[in-house]
Amino acid sequence: MINDKDTISELSNSIWLPNWRMQKSLDSTLKALQQQCVKNASPFWYEINDAGILIAKPGSDSMKIPDKATRDLLKKNGASVTPTITTTLMPEDFIRLFSDRSEQQRLAERVRQEVMANGYDGIDLDLEYIALTTDVPTAKRVRGVYTELCQRISSELSLVNKLLSITVMARWSDDFDVWRGKLIPAVYDYKALSETASVLRVMAYDQHAPNTPPGPMAGFQWVKNICDWTRRNVCAANRVEIGIPLYGRDWGGEKVKSVLYENVIRLRNKYPQSEVIYSDTEKEETFTYVSAEGDKHTVWYSNNQSVIDRLALIRTYGFRGAAFWAASYESPVLWDVIHATSSADA
Repeated sequence: MINDKDTISELSNSIWLPNWRMQKSLDSTLKALQQQCVKNASPFWYEINDAGILIAKPGSDSMKIPDKATRDLLKKNGASVTPTITTTLMPEDFIRLFSDRSEQQRLAERVRQEVMANGYDGIDLDLEYIALTTDVPTAKRVRGVYTELCQRISSELSLVNKLLSITVMARWSDDFDVWRGKLIPAVYDYKALSETASVLRVMAYDQHAPNTPPGPMAGFQWVKNICDWTRRNVCAANRVEIGIPLYGRDWGGEKVKSVLYENVIRLRNKYPQSEVIYSDTEKEETFTYVSAEGDKHTVWYSNNQSVIDRLALIRTYGFRGAAFWAASYESPVLWDVIHATSSADA
C-alpha cells in the first residue's frame, strides 16, 4: 500500500563520495550532514580486483584511502560510515571466481576484518559490472552466485553487529530483459537481497546514457515504475533507498558528456539565448544550444526541484529514504533547499 503522506522530513538518506574528488565530495557531505539532509556516507574506497581480492582504491587531494581523518570527521558530524566496494569483474570472471564458496568466504572474512580495523559502521556493495551481459543463462548464474556472496558477507558482518547495504541497478520488470543494449538488471534478486541487506539501494537513474538518445537521467514516470515494482518485490519497504541523480548529460557533436551542476551553469552562461525548461512530465530541467562548431546539443539534468520532487515521491512509498549520486555534483544551495523544505514539512 502506498502511504498517502508526502512529507520528506522523516527520510533517512545516504550519499556516495567519489574517490576521484574527495575534498569536494567531503565538503558537500559535511554540509548535507549539518543541514540534516543525510545520515549515512559511503565513500568510494574499495574494490574487488581481478583476482577477487579486496583492495583500496587510489585517493585524491592528498587523501590516502582509507582516510581515518575523513572517517572521523564524518562520524563527528553524525554520519554512519559505510564505504563502498566496487569491481570491474565481468560476469564470466565473477562466476569463475565466486562459484567457489571458499572464495566467497575468504572475501566475506576480509570485508569484516577491514570494517573492524577501520571502525566503519558497515560496508556498501556496489558491483555493477557483473550485470554487463546480454546472455540470459549467464545472468541467471550471476544472480545465484551474487546472492550467495552477499549472504556470506552479511553473515560475517552480523557477527560484529555491522551493517550491509547492497546497491543494485533499477528494475521495473520480472523479466531478464536487456537494458540499453548491454546489461541485464535481473542479475539482482531484489527479494533475496533485501532479506540479506540492512539497506537495499536502487540506482533509479541513467535512464538515458551515452548509448541512448537524449532524455532525462530519471524520468518521473520511469522512477514511479521502478518504485512500484520495487515495493512489490522487496521484503520491507523501510529497508529501501531510491537513488537520486545530482548530475546530467550533454548530447551533441556525436559525443555524450556527463555534466555536473557547475558545468550546467557554465553552459547556460555561455549560451544565454537558450531557453531553460523544467519538464512538468519528467521533472528535470533541459535546454538546447548550438556550439561554436555548429553542433546542436541537448542537455538534461537534475536541479533542486527535481530532487525535492523525487524525495516527496520516495516518501509516499514508505521507503527508508534516498541515496544521492553524488556528493559535490549538486547545486551549491541544494542542501539548504532540502533542509528548508523538510523544516516546513515537520
